[in-house]
Amino acid sequence: MKLCYIVQGNTGEYEDYVEWIFKVFLSKENANQITDLLNARLCNNKAHRNQGDIPGHSRYSEEHKRISELFLEIDPGFRLDYTGTNYKIVEAYLSEEE
Repeated sequence: MKLCYIVQGNTGEYEDYVEWIFKVFLSKENANQITDLLNARLCNNKAHRNQGDIPGHSRYSEEHKRISELFLEIDPGFRLDYTGTNYKIVEAYLSEEE
């Protein structure tokens, strides 16, 4: 079996916590590159989970709309709430059986 690398996004907390799959890679290097790029872009826009709650954040704010539009061009499943968003890599085995 071959190992694959799933880039997964997440946002929210408690009952509002949500995860989604962005892309699957066969190369760990490629998965790391896109994950690092997405998380750096989130940090640059002050929307990364590790930066703490987003001050004055509301899903109806212009800043939320701007960040969401920027990321939806890259990740159609992108979501954002006041806790910020994060991308991580999950490893799984690829089965070629039907």
